Amino acid sequence: MRILRIQSNEIFFKRRKNEKTHSPKEPKPERTDFSYLLQDLIAQKLNPSRVYADSQSVYKSKGYVEPKEIEEDIPKPFEETHGKFIPDKYQKEAIDAFENGKTVIVSAPTGIGKTLIAEYAIKDVLEKGKKIIYTSPLKALSNEKYTEFSKLFGTYDENGNLINTDNVGLMTGDTTINPEAPVLVMTTEVYRNSLLQGTEEEINERYKDYQGVIYDEFHYLGDEERGTVWEEAVMNTPEYMQQMMLSATASNSKDILSWINEINQNIETHLVSVPDSERYVPLKELAVVKDGSGEFILKPTKSDRISLWRFGEKFSDRQRAVFDEMKELLGFKDDKEAINFVLGGWTKDSYSKKPYIRTNELTERLIQRGVDKYKAESISLILSSKYLTIYENDLDASFTNSAKISSVVKMLDENEMTPALFYIFSKRKCNEELDNLAYTGDSLLTYQESKEVEREVEEALNKGVFLGSDFTEAEYRALKKGYAVHHAGRLPSYKSLIEKLARKGLVKVCFATETLIAGINMPFRTTVFTSLEKANDDDEFNLISPQTFKQGAGRAGRRGKDDIGNVVVMPKNDNDYQDYLYLTKTDDTSIKSNYQISYATILSDRVLNDFDSNTLKTLAGYQDSNKLEEIEYQTMAKFNLLKQYGHVRKTQDGTYKRTEKGEIAKNIFGINELFLTELLYEPSYLKDCTKTELTALCAAFADVKDREPSNVIKGEYSYMNEFLYDAFALSKEIDDFELDNLGETKRIKYSTNLVPYVLEYAKAPKIRENALDEWDKVMGKMKSKDLIVHEGDFLRVVNGTLDILKLIAKLSPSAYIRNEARKAIFDLKKAPLTDIFNYELDIKEPEEK
Repeated sequence: MRILRIQSNEIFFKRRKNEKTHSPKEPKPERTDFSYLLQDLIAQKLNPSRVYADSQSVYKSKGYVEPKEIEEDIPKPFEETHGKFIPDKYQKEAIDAFENGKTVIVSAPTGIGKTLIAEYAIKDVLEKGKKIIYTSPLKALSNEKYTEFSKLFGTYDENGNLINTDNVGLMTGDTTINPEAPVLVMTTEVYRNSLLQGTEEEINERYKDYQGVIYDEFHYLGDEERGTVWEEAVMNTPEYMQQMMLSATASNSKDILSWINEINQNIETHLVSVPDSERYVPLKELAVVKDGSGEFILKPTKSDRISLWRFGEKFSDRQRAVFDEMKELLGFKDDKEAINFVLGGWTKDSYSKKPYIRTNELTERLIQRGVDKYKAESISLILSSKYLTIYENDLDASFTNSAKISSVVKMLDENEMTPALFYIFSKRKCNEELDNLAYTGDSLLTYQESKEVEREVEEALNKGVFLGSDFTEAEYRALKKGYAVHHAGRLPSYKSLIEKLARKGLVKVCFATETLIAGINMPFRTTVFTSLEKANDDDEFNLISPQTFKQGAGRAGRRGKDDIGNVVVMPKNDNDYQDYLYLTKTDDTSIKSNYQISYATILSDRVLNDFDSNTLKTLAGYQDSNKLEEIEYQTMAKFNLLKQYGHVRKTQDGTYKRTEKGEIAKNIFGINELFLTELLYEPSYLKDCTKTELTALCAAFADVKDREPSNVIKGEYSYMNEFLYDAFALSKEIDDFELDNLGETKRIKYSTNLVPYVLEYAKAPKIRENALDEWDKVMGKMKSKDLIVHEGDFLRVVNGTLDILKLIAKLSPSAYIRNEARKAIFDLKKAPLTDIFNYELDIKEPEEK
């Protein structure tokens, strides 16, 4: 395997033993003959037809000329960029409502421009001299918004140079930058945790200068794992703060509005609900099927129709605008002429025979009148309505065999449907498809574009960015052809590079898991669902939710670049196709609460002596009286466990106060509070524990994936088994105790499989090259034993280890243990974990205090 690495400002391919080293920076041979260059490009599997088409701009009549580089993005303030966009009706409605002091819910299809609403709100707050919080569900998305907002709301000198970004700060748990900034970007979890740290009066004082909070991807409120975080954030936001919720289409958005109005009656809540018909770039849905001759083709799955007898009567604003645009394109003076054109000369009496026109018929009619093919199709799709008939059984095709992804890529390329995002709900399969196309796929890039990819990679490596042990020569070859991969198994710095290349139009095909369904800024013309099922933690395959499908499909179509977006499905059989029909037709995209109260929430000042108030504020209780009873039972059962474990005590006035144990537990999130509190509080568990033992302990409980767990460490670190055994026994005791008292429990997961490798990495010197060499060695050892497939998964375990170590360093009653935890943290905080500062955030790493 060959691994890209930077050293002494040159790119090296680190090869297996006895292989030679080669640098892509070797001088290019002097070339004066175009045919010679073309042969070389063909040898590299670059697309010769594309090279030839681009030859006039790349080559001179005599000799070889280096292609002109694509201009770098130059930072510009909001007023000169997004501030020049004229908000549409829905955007303006939301902006005006927020500027007038209201809480705002925006429920809208993907691609409607929700981020612009947030940016105008931020601008308004800054002009008023106030502060605002911006939250997102993912650290990567928070990092992206921090970088973007730093440019939009930074300070510029008279020459237009960005001179500081003091207006914007970042808090993700891993990173804290400028926490006193007026625009503070956070993960929603960090914001929620802050709302539970102190009394209501203390929280009000802490956020007194903040006008409001913006939630990006607010539909996470219904997420099974993370929805509680969002729910508690909304419930506990100070009543004087406005809230802005930016959500994918939620069919029960009016219920969410009523819930928020009920829990905060001081601020009026305004709902902006945008119908799918208002989507700026319409979606065309297609399936990969076999035709009668056995060839795979792309065939539209819908036959939408426009009802002639209602034509024009129920136009949405977007449809009205498109109808007027069609009139202008065709040179009609008034609506009547345009309607007669659409009707095709039919009279009112003939409506009973054919009271509609199908979208493909209107498209052909527009093309015949000289309208561009894609513009014609866009007009027809927008003028149709989702409420009209969808014909399901006219495909006249078979699903007996699955098409290869490589053949679908070729079809998309031939039909000008790239860039395309392929959803493959398996990290391993994403990588396999990329490796396949690295060698067998034609290049989707021009020669100039391929050189720009090389330049971007060189620039990243020259900045000292480590793109990962998984970034091999084969992957680099694929990247220069326009193919990429993006999933949680890759390092953040690598994913940032892919995102940057995609924004420049240099990623034509990207294989990704569902992580890209969230709002990372990567524009695509087409989205492809290779499957509609996803494996759960028990390796059982379940149909994805309608919300996931519609949000994922909605990433197709780039506003300002595409007339239509394409959504492609690859059904293997008729059952697959029926699943697709269900997902695309259902209107149920409701947000439903999955609220689960934590021990830390019960112990917070706001809840400890006021369970009823907290329960009644939940969306779960608002939506379902049975859920209200479940939450009440769950709260009391967990409270009784807290009493039995000595976290609370009853005072003379009948109220409850936290004990020393309770003071520890109220600050614990992300790991079982009872378990970690017992470890920290009872001296016998961590007495004389070294930094290495602490790292081993935290790594065992950070590796929570359901692989085959091992409870025994062999080899060099086997001496730790006795120490770890006590912790494992404690977790089992708490598991059983919770099961007996709560009726069900989330098992406290642990595994020693990766502990030795975390410890090896921790031992490596902080010097960058040494740390990366050790990272490579550790990855190689784990992969050789099939302990891990993707280095991003190991990064997750190391980051999880750090998270628990941070809790110990903050909460342990023992000064000695706190100090050992800080030493362990220092040992782990090095490359590639810290590369986020070098590349993703483009700043110097803050000094540790």
